[in-house]
Amino acid sequence: MKKFMSFVEERIAPLIQKIGQNVWISATQEAILAAVPATLVGSIATLISVFKGFGLTFLPDLSMLSNFSFGLFGLFLAYQLPCTIIEKKRFKKVSRQAGLAGLGLFLLLVYPYFDEAGNLVLTTANLGAGGMLNALVAGYIVAAVFNIFAKHSLFKEDSALPSFIITWFDSIIPWTLCLLFGIIVTFTMQFDLIESIRAILMPISTFSQSFGGFLLVVVLILFMYSFGISAWIIYPLLSLIWMEGHNANLALVAQGLTPTNIHTYEVFQMCFIGGQGATLALCIFMSFLAKSKRLKTVGRAALVPSVFNINEPIVYGAPVAFNPTLMIPFWFGGLANCVLVWFAFASGFCTVPIEPFRMTMPSLFYAPMALKSINGLILHLVCFAATAIIYYPFFKIYDKQCCIEEEKKS
Repeated sequence: MKKFMSFVEERIAPLIQKIGQNVWISATQEAILAAVPATLVGSIATLISVFKGFGLTFLPDLSMLSNFSFGLFGLFLAYQLPCTIIEKKRFKKVSRQAGLAGLGLFLLLVYPYFDEAGNLVLTTANLGAGGMLNALVAGYIVAAVFNIFAKHSLFKEDSALPSFIITWFDSIIPWTLCLLFGIIVTFTMQFDLIESIRAILMPISTFSQSFGGFLLVVVLILFMYSFGISAWIIYPLLSLIWMEGHNANLALVAQGLTPTNIHTYEVFQMCFIGGQGATLALCIFMSFLAKSKRLKTVGRAALVPSVFNINEPIVYGAPVAFNPTLMIPFWFGGLANCVLVWFAFASGFCTVPIEPFRMTMPSLFYAPMALKSINGLILHLVCFAATAIIYYPFFKIYDKQCCIEEEKKS
């Protein structure tokens, strides 16, 4: 372990640190971090709804609180991302204009439409996690356009006009170009970015029940989530895969045969202890082993949600997203669990569950209850140990980096 940690620290850490210092990547991290309070509020609302499902019906319904916090995450990111990038490019005078243009382009790219009464209709699900891809696309496009035009001005440096007037006029052209792009894409070309991504991914369902298909779905989710894009964007496709697998298993059981379709919702959920990327081990390390005050605080704030497989506070708060140091173990930890879970079911150690079990609860309880067997608990303990081994050396490196940054600030 010491040799491996030395190799990672001496060879890999400098490379990924250089990547992480890129303006566009670091700005994306900061933009996501700015919206972390929304994820925490949404997590609290989700936890309360989980407890209501266990019979505590006297608890209030806070679904609206979740809808107007994490449910608007894409909207928040669409403003914050171009604003942060332009600030880092040292064009602060037009940073807020870029943020507002990002909002405008984002709302165009979530594919709004006009109803018969002439009212503009937005799908609210696309304003949250489902629209994060659109938010990133909108933010990068706006930042690129404003970055070009911010280098030039319609007025001379010694102009007598107030600076805010100059900013107004200098922002007109990039504002116009960004909005025209969105109007052409959505209303002229009738191009729906979210549906196009889903259509491209649809062929995956044809071989989803093979190990390769199962692995590909997990890889897609890990890759997207590590770049801040929630997997909710492909959940319609995943729901189709799970439903088809479940129905096929029911048909086999009705014929007196053993269910062979491993890729169902219940099995899929067992790949991610603590949420997508299996981040519970990382959260525990941050909570109890981190020397960095920031990491320790984030870890402890996110620990309870992580136990219930809600890991947005960790992914966006540590952050894991757009953080090369933690993206690597995030990928490999998730893949390790994927392989362990698949072969546990393929070998017969665990039996594919037939009855649907879609309750939100801690992973260590979910596995044995869904499978109705102690083998589910054993499988999860093995998966947790594997992810802990993978995360630990990278956690130590990132903790050291954070401590250095805190010392510089103090």
